Amino acid sequence: MFLWYVINTYSGHENKVKTNLEHRIVSMNQQGAFRRVVVPTEQVIETKDGQKVQIEKRVLPGYVLVNMNLSDEAWTVVKGTPGVTGFVGAGTKPVPLSQGEVDRILHHGAPAGVGAQRAAQVSGRVSPGASAFLRCPVTVDAASVSARGVRRPAGRNGPSRRPEP
Repeated sequence: MFLWYVINTYSGHENKVKTNLEHRIVSMNQQGAFRRVVVPTEQVIETKDGQKVQIEKRVLPGYVLVNMNLSDEAWTVVKGTPGVTGFVGAGTKPVPLSQGEVDRILHHGAPAGVGAQRAAQVSGRVSPGASAFLRCPVTVDAASVSARGVRRPAGRNGPSRRPEP
């Protein structure tokens, strides 16, 4: 059964991994086990030197999607590809993406909760995602949303403290 799997790669090497994997599929005669290898990208308009330029930006840096029929041979082809650090999944067993996740990634740019769809409500209470800080709620007094997440305003390096009365 052909399902979509996510491969973890070195960030910035996604296109090289895609090319290497496609060559390995052919050289190891595994064309029947693979349908597509995709580096998810989106078209973004940026301003450079005062002019708007359309560029292609990776939606999920460090990841490549593969539509394949998972078998021991296909797994070996992927894992032996230079630049591949592993499959995304629990333990040693890769977990396939649902069709809804694949559609969101391939047709709309990014899955829910990634990049521009992230947001923080100003003056809202949030809990940081890092495990060491799970029990430390913070108040958001300003937010800058980017593809890398919500950032703290410049000049605010430590926790906000109220002066003692």
